[in-house]
Amino acid sequence: MNTRIWTRTAVASVVLLATATLLGMRSTRETIPPSAPLSAFPAEVGTWTSQDLTIEPEVKKILGDGDFISRLYSDGQQAPVQMFIAYYKSQRAGDAIHSPRNCLPGSGWDPVDFQTITIPVKSGAPIVANRVVVANGSRKQLVLYWYQSHGRSVASEYLARYYMVADSIRLHRTDGSMIRLVSPVVIETEERAQQRLEKFAEQIAGDLPRFIPN
Repeated sequence: MNTRIWTRTAVASVVLLATATLLGMRSTRETIPPSAPLSAFPAEVGTWTSQDLTIEPEVKKILGDGDFISRLYSDGQQAPVQMFIAYYKSQRAGDAIHSPRNCLPGSGWDPVDFQTITIPVKSGAPIVANRVVVANGSRKQLVLYWYQSHGRSVASEYLARYYMVADSIRLHRTDGSMIRLVSPVVIETEERAQQRLEKFAEQIAGDLPRFIPN
């Protein structure tokens, strides 16, 4: 009985929230804050230098109308870091952030371990991210990804969607982003790969507000 009541309450809440969102979207003009294009993201991060990676046309078609960057950062001392950022100035028209949960298996990489971690950032709020170990045959990679908008980082795609709805009502904004960092696990431990990605995430954290407005 308690479960049934909870379910009805949850459904009613979702319906009310969706109705409020629809009314809010129809009656207000969306605010789109200025931001620098992701193509201007620093090509050098600490001792890391980068090269741009091509995003295939069919992938861009799936991603929709947004700003995207895919880069490989290397420092010659350790395994490289691949950075992908997707930023949408507006998600009202249907273009929305795609979850790596769906993309990774489709590219042949299967998740074998999934956790949520918190990355300390000296210059600001910590980053709450997903930590995923993926495998393709005998190869392994470590993936960190999170959703960021309005100075807030969350790991859950559902929580990110909730905040998008709430902010569309409160701030008249639906802009948001997904940031993904990937590095291979070759002869080292997963913990070492995680340290590398966490350090890289902390290094780029201060630059993100220029491209993903708070």
